[in-house]
Amino acid sequence: MLNEENIEIETNVDARAKANKDYNDSTKSIPKDVRKETTFVFVTPISGRRDWPDTWKNDGISAWVAKKRKLGNWKDVRVLDGCQLIDWTCQFPAIGHWLGTLLGQTPDDYDTAYNYWNLLSSYGEPPSLLPDLFTIGLKLASDKLRRLIIERNDTQLRLVTRYPGYSKSFVCAFLASLSDDERADHQNKVLVFKSPDSFKQACSLSESHVFVLDFDLDANSKLAGGTQ
Repeated sequence: MLNEENIEIETNVDARAKANKDYNDSTKSIPKDVRKETTFVFVTPISGRRDWPDTWKNDGISAWVAKKRKLGNWKDVRVLDGCQLIDWTCQFPAIGHWLGTLLGQTPDDYDTAYNYWNLLSSYGEPPSLLPDLFTIGLKLASDKLRRLIIERNDTQLRLVTRYPGYSKSFVCAFLASLSDDERADHQNKVLVFKSPDSFKQACSLSESHVFVLDFDLDANSKLAGGTQ
C-alpha cells in the first residue's frame, strides 16, 4: 500500500509527452523530502496499444518508468494506461466510481461507503456529523458488522430497521469510526447498490467485496441466493 501518491490524470493524445511534462513540473515544484515519501503516478485513459506502447523499447512505458525510477527523484514511479484502468475498475468498482466522479460522470446505480459517508456527514455542516450519531447504542450490531467486514468470519448479515435507508447509514458510519489503517483497508471494498441489476452484475466480481443493498431484497426474492 502506498503511503502518499502524487497522481496526474490526463486525456492528452500524446501521453508520453504529457507524462514527461507532468513529471518534470512535479519534480521541480514538490520539495525533495516530500518526494522521497511519495509515489508519482501518471494516469492516462489512452490505450498503450494506440499511442504509448507498454513495452521495454526506448519509447515504451516500461522503459520510461525504469528510467525515471533510476533517477531517484521519487519514492516510486508508476504509469496506468487505458487497458490497466479498465482491468482495475472492473475488479474494483470503487476505483471506477472515484474516476467517474473526477470526470463528472458519477454512477447513479451504486455508491461507495466512503463517498456516501462524506455526503451524509456533510449534512448541516459545520460541524460535520460524527459516526457515533449512527452507531451509539448498537454495539451488538457493530460487533456483527466487524465479523463480516473486518474479520470475514461471516458471509451475510441482515439489518432490520424502522427507517428505510438507515442500514446503509449505519454501515458507512461504522466504517468511518474505524482506525485509519482499518478504514483504508476495507472502505473501498464496501459498495452500496441502489438497484437489483447493478447488484447482479457485481456478483460476478472475482475480488472479495461487501455489498450493502439499498433496495427491498424481499421484493426481489430471486436475488436472495446471491447475497454476499
